[in-house]
Amino acid sequence: MEGILGKSVTISQIALGIFYLVVGIVLAILFSRLISKVLTRKLSHRTNQTVRRLIFYLILGITVFFVLGVMGVNLTGLLAAGGIVGLAFAFASQTSISNIISGLFLLGERPFSIGDVIKVGDTVGIVTELGLTSVKLRTFDNLFIRIPNENLLKSEITNITRYQIRRMDVKVSIAYKEYLPRAKDLLLKIAQEHPLVLVEPAPQVINTKLADSGIEIILRVWFYKTNYIPLLNDLTEKVKTRLDEAKIEIPFPHLKLYFDEEALRKIK
Repeated sequence: MEGILGKSVTISQIALGIFYLVVGIVLAILFSRLISKVLTRKLSHRTNQTVRRLIFYLILGITVFFVLGVMGVNLTGLLAAGGIVGLAFAFASQTSISNIISGLFLLGERPFSIGDVIKVGDTVGIVTELGLTSVKLRTFDNLFIRIPNENLLKSEITNITRYQIRRMDVKVSIAYKEYLPRAKDLLLKIAQEHPLVLVEPAPQVINTKLADSGIEIILRVWFYKTNYIPLLNDLTEKVKTRLDEAKIEIPFPHLKLYFDEEALRKIK
């Protein structure tokens, strides 16, 4: 028999080529399935299927070239043509390739997972999908945001919900006329009595600033990340209510004007 490029091809070469082709297809199926299982928890279903197909066709392509070589086909011309096409494709799709490579780095580092709340620049949202070229977020005002993987790799990423417990700082201002230790003891008691505040790490009350209108202090507490909104609302309300009940003033910015009566009389 004559080969594609005019060289004779024996029956044994054809049989060997078919054998290698079958083996290559089986390996492509098994390996792509294995990678798919490994990435099931890291990628969305659609992205997982895309990666699976890419791996399958990559192994299949390598197998086809190997089989053609076994059957005596001269691959020099094919490789030269393929190189030109590949070079043109690389220039046309360099952004996509960069995003794919960046996505692989992100998969290796795993700075976040689906369901995490992350902050990238000024954007805060819940990760809904880890794509091959981008990550999809849903903001808390229900907006859809797509961030290319290359941008993520170059940016500082804050994973707000990575750890089970978080810290909350409630800033309070106390009037200068009040007895500061009494106010701090009351705030500490509020935190210690709250069911959503953790005992360890223990709550703290810290002086931060002698401001224009009052003494600024921070009530610092730790809590489980799932209790953020309930604790923020309830703790802020309790601080205001208990300080009012204890008649401890929370000052607001105000301005006092003093007039020189004698100077005013001279003006008149």
